[in-house]
Amino acid sequence: MNQRTFNVNDIIGDFQRDADGSIHDRDYMLSRSGYHDRKGNLVNDRGYLIDKNTGDVRSMYTFDVVFANHKLLGIGENRTELPLPFRIEKFNFNPHECLGNFDYDKREKPIILKDSNGKVDKNLRRVNGAGWLIDQVGNVVDNLGQVKFIVE
Repeated sequence: MNQRTFNVNDIIGDFQRDADGSIHDRDYMLSRSGYHDRKGNLVNDRGYLIDKNTGDVRSMYTFDVVFANHKLLGIGENRTELPLPFRIEKFNFNPHECLGNFDYDKREKPIILKDSNGKVDKNLRRVNGAGWLIDQVGNVVDNLGQVKFIVE
């Protein structure tokens, strides 16, 4: 699994959830369970499934690393939060709707094309250096052109 096929529900342990998808009474449930989900899988303080040796966030289905520990946000051993944009609107934001259409190199980095107007994807839509779809002023937009993140 890689971040292009990422779904937040694939990395959260088996816990009772609220209507919005969050772990019900997360801090209490995690400390009570000794940071294990209902299936006995080890989780961090956000409820993400982790590898006990490396602290990498892993998939519940394939056990593949989805986010390496060094890419998580936090300080020292407290690296537990997902990197941007995955931590924003985890349940309402779909990053796949904001990424351009690319071929990927061996390191799974998008191969960004260029035309006379700047960087583009395979469909000739404007993108930034990271492969996010952008409008004329650089705001990140989705496939429908709706602004998702405003450039400041």
